[in-house]
Order: sequence, then structure tokens, then C-alpha cells
Amino acid sequence: QMPPIVKHDWSGEPRRTFQEYRAFESLFETLLPRGLPMIKFEESFRLHADMAEFLRQEIYRHDGINFHSGKHATLGAAVHVDPFVAAVLNPDYPLVVIVHDEARSQLSNEFERVLIEPVLKALADDPYFLDPREGLGVVVPHRAQRAALQDAIACLSERDPDTNVVIVSAVDTVERFQGDERNVVVYSATES
Repeated sequence: QMPPIVKHDWSGEPRRTFQEYRAFESLFETLLPRGLPMIKFEESFRLHADMAEFLRQEIYRHDGINFHSGKHATLGAAVHVDPFVAAVLNPDYPLVVIVHDEARSQLSNEFERVLIEPVLKALADDPYFLDPREGLGVVVPHRAQRAALQDAIACLSERDPDTNVVIVSAVDTVERFQGDERNVVVYSATES
């Protein structure tokens, strides 16, 4: 949460000081020192256990939260002719990070689109048949990358047959995708 922007005549303030009013902090930061009862949710019902463990080690342990998940389901094993697709979709690794050295992109990234296209097509095809409504999600930071992926990879969208307008898309920005859930999520970082 962004801290509030407050315009106030601090020089004419009769009682409260800037520190007491704490206008520069979020509501959470303002209430935290008061020692109010706090519930720290620990269990995820959405993330795979390996991903939850990564988040626990890197983030939640600093706040004393024993973050965990009981989800262990992964994609089924499948034969893929492309060794890159086979490595990315190996069910032994529920979290895969692909690192590349393309260094010219900002709002859209053609290199990443070409890189992930065979993976996305494999997920939409036999044996997975992941659809853009519930099965497959692609998260991007910029609308330009969303548009590029929607235009280039047909399996990411359902379109109106008469107008060709996108009705449902597996691709959306971080802000718009937040809170949504899919069986498989691909994140395209886009910016080099």
C-alpha cells in the first residue's frame, strides 16, 4: 500500500506533531507499533510446496511466518521432441527459471516470445490441453508484451469468430492477473 499523500498546514498544527500523526506511513506501518493482535497466515492453498518453501526461506522467515503448502501436484510426465520444452516441462521441477542474455528490450520482448512459444503451445496441446480460462496463465509486466503474445500465439486467447476480438486471454499484466489462479503460470519478465 502506498503511503497517503497529505497536504496539511504543519506549521499551524496546534497539538499533533508530524511524528504523532505519521502521515508519511501506510496504515499497516502506523498500527504495527501499537501491538495490536495480528494473525499471520501461514498456509497457501494455491502454490506448490516447493514454491512455498522458496518464499518461506527468502521472505516469510524474516517475519517469523512458517509459510508452507500441502500442494504437491505437478504436470504429468510427457514426451516432448524439443529438448528445451522437455526440460522446462519436466514434472520434477515445479519452478523453472530460464535465464537469457537478450539486452535490448523494454516494453515488449520478441526474443522471449519466441523462446516461450513452443512451451506455451505444448501446454495447450496433447497431453495437457490447458485452456486460457482456467489452465494456462501468462503474466507480463507490460501491455505491449501482452498484445505481442496474444497476436502471435493463438492458443493463448479465445476470440469471437465473427469479429476476431479477444474474449478470454491467458495473458495479462501483473496488476490485472493478481488474485487469479491457473494450473500453470508462465511469467515473461520482458525487460532485459
